[in-house]
Amino acid sequence: MEGALWAAIRALADRAALLQRMAQQADKRGQPRSARRFRRQSQAASEQAEIVGQALAGAAGTTLRRVVDSDEEEPVGASEQGAA
Repeated sequence: MEGALWAAIRALADRAALLQRMAQQADKRGQPRSARRFRRQSQAASEQAEIVGQALAGAAGTTLRRVVDSDEEEPVGASEQGAA
């Protein structure tokens, strides 16, 4: 799941960068309406990437815990983590 979320962030960031370049090219060609549309789409992709990144960071803080082998000692603070 985590890998898929990181892939989504990368894809959205790549989309935002591509749309930004397309906006610049549209400006150079004298196509302001297209440039505005590309910039709006680029901004939307950037915002979506940010939302996915925040969700990923939040999930990592609440769901990821170290798994202890039966041969290992319990890590320091693990009893507090289990209570949370």
